Amino acid sequence: MSYYLKFTIISFIENMAVMLLMMSLFKLNYRGQFPKVILICIMLVQLSFVLRGYGWTVIVPLASAILLLLSMWLLFSLRFFHAAIVTVSTTLAFGLIQGFILVITLIYVEMPEIMSMTMDIVALLSASVMAYIAYLLRKRNWGFSFVAEGGDNHEIDYGESNNKKILLVLAVAITNILILYALTIIYGTLESFLAVVLLMLPTLGALVYLSFVKEVDKYTRGKSTESRN
Repeated sequence: MSYYLKFTIISFIENMAVMLLMMSLFKLNYRGQFPKVILICIMLVQLSFVLRGYGWTVIVPLASAILLLLSMWLLFSLRFFHAAIVTVSTTLAFGLIQGFILVITLIYVEMPEIMSMTMDIVALLSASVMAYIAYLLRKRNWGFSFVAEGGDNHEIDYGESNNKKILLVLAVAITNILILYALTIIYGTLESFLAVVLLMLPTLGALVYLSFVKEVDKYTRGKSTESRN
């Protein structure tokens, strides 16, 4: 029982930080959304606990990403394409932050067990960093606003060059998340964690760049519409 409570509390804090980072990075509205956020966090915690209990730790990141994607699509009513962007981008950011902290940790200690005290500290540190980044993004009004809550009337052109690139990067990112996490579980060495961090960085960078392009396109279309009117 104590193990379950500890796992639930720490994982909930971690997932809450992930949600805050996502909502700040993509300028999603906080107001009235916390019941949904809490529900999503609870579902993610229980999913992770059940999968780990059955020994399916390797697929936890992929399963969590799928659940988060569906939650953002259905509960926040985002376009599926936009839900995929926010989910994968935030998952990569989370993996990058936690991976970096793990690399530093492994320099000083041996490979920790998944639920050891060391990993608990790493999880809480990761959550703290994500929450602080979310705070800075919200305070400075940084982030992307092209993701429309509740959908919009603008049809997404999947044949458009930038959207094709985003779809490709999303596919690569999802594949990388699964493979790299599996490698870290199998090998669990400093080198494997460092490889994860280094490989996640360009993928996240590509998504951020393409999101920036979409942000510019949004404002360009807005100005064009205003000039015609």
